[in-house]
Amino acid sequence: MATTEDQSFITNQSIFTKYQTAAEICNRAMEAVIAGCIDGAKVIDLCKLGDKTIEEEAKKVYSNKKSIKKGIAFPTCVSPDRIICHVSPLDGEPDSELTLKTGDIVRIELASHVDGYIAHSAHTLKIGATKENPASGREGDVIEAAHQSCEAILRLLRNGKKSYEITDTVQKLTEEYECIPIEGMISHAVHQDNMEGEKTIMLNPTYDQRRQVPEVTLEEGDAYVIDVLITTSDGKLKPHSGRTTVYKKNVETNYQLKLKASKNVYTEICNKFGNMGFSLRAMDDSNKTKLGITECQAHRLVNGYPMLETKEDEFVAHYMFTALMMPSGPTRITKDFYDASLVKADHEIKDEEINNLLKTPVKKSNKKKNKKKKQAETKQ
Repeated sequence: MATTEDQSFITNQSIFTKYQTAAEICNRAMEAVIAGCIDGAKVIDLCKLGDKTIEEEAKKVYSNKKSIKKGIAFPTCVSPDRIICHVSPLDGEPDSELTLKTGDIVRIELASHVDGYIAHSAHTLKIGATKENPASGREGDVIEAAHQSCEAILRLLRNGKKSYEITDTVQKLTEEYECIPIEGMISHAVHQDNMEGEKTIMLNPTYDQRRQVPEVTLEEGDAYVIDVLITTSDGKLKPHSGRTTVYKKNVETNYQLKLKASKNVYTEICNKFGNMGFSLRAMDDSNKTKLGITECQAHRLVNGYPMLETKEDEFVAHYMFTALMMPSGPTRITKDFYDASLVKADHEIKDEEINNLLKTPVKKSNKKKNKKKKQAETKQ
């Protein structure tokens, strides 16, 4: 069984409500950024829009309870074309000039929290796609493969399921589209103030990960952020040349910093962001931060989220969702913004086992309970 703390959203309605509230904030921010993804839009403006929306929506909830912290759990990242993830530029830097154009495949990622309970989401779209001119060919394949992978995983978030069953299912599903999950990416169980719980799910583990990372059993009371990155290439990414701007405090490391600038930066990180992800853009003085963050990262007081890129003429789709494992089945709390009318894949799923899984209801049926209830009423 999961621990009492992990089951708390099942037994404690207020915690479940905080998860749901965080998800509502996350959904509104995602909706705003998606609407802003048009030809000519600047990436930095969209990142600021997402962060501002989270902050403004967070101010509206639990406003009479000052002790409850809420806001950004992971900064808005808008990653276009070959740059796959973690693009959240700083003003005045080269990446701040990144502009979306018609035909770009764009990946959006952001997260919010209420009292440390996290809702994390990612979405992929093609700029300018319409019902008459959808994302098609290999672009359509990879987007649909990623979306269907999410649908399959959601149905496998069941009490007693094994993590590597999810791994094998997604690999089998993506093969139907001649695609593959990005190598080494990890989905985590989440807890209050903890974005990276011990339980993990990997969709395409490396050889070493297969040997070193134990299989886990999913349980009611688990909360997961499912991270799905699917590619048309060989599953490998390489670092992008741009500056890393997204970080998170490493709670497992202690070190006495030497530089005053570094000490000031780390103090601000602890006080302002706690255990949540942040962009250097959100620091009080981003220029001074550039110096201080270097020593912090060198001694692993913070973890950086570098920008990664794929090969030329290859495509990657990114979706994330947050789900709570309830007794009645998994509850997806972040919204699915996928629009099937804007995607036309060349391939389709022909595997009978995968198709049957996708037809499975997400929630347990209440028919048996209702039948027993009617039988009992008849006997009275």
